[in-house]
Amino acid sequence: MTMKETANGPEWVMWVVLAIFVILTIVLLSGKGANFIAGYNDLSKEEKEKYNEKRLSRVCGVGFGLITILIFILTVFGDVISAAFSYVFLAIVLIDIAAMLILFSTYCKKK
Repeated sequence: MTMKETANGPEWVMWVVLAIFVILTIVLLSGKGANFIAGYNDLSKEEKEKYNEKRLSRVCGVGFGLITILIFILTVFGDVISAAFSYVFLAIVLIDIAAMLILFSTYCKKK
């Protein structure tokens, strides 16, 4: 069974999701999208000063980039990829999120 056979919705939805992720990845990699990061935009000004905003955006951009590549693979090759790839996709996304959270609290903090 392939990914496309298990899908219930129209294919254009995946293309829209992919486009949104590409745009967010570009904005975050440019270092200007820190306000899109959940939690960061809610911090007080004093708390925001503890973080390097450009590093925070770029780390999040790299993480989003990996997820964007996975969504691209699912969208383009969905008719040949096994449905078991969804478990691989989930594992990679969870590891990616864990790595981003670790980097947020270590690499992105000002010293």
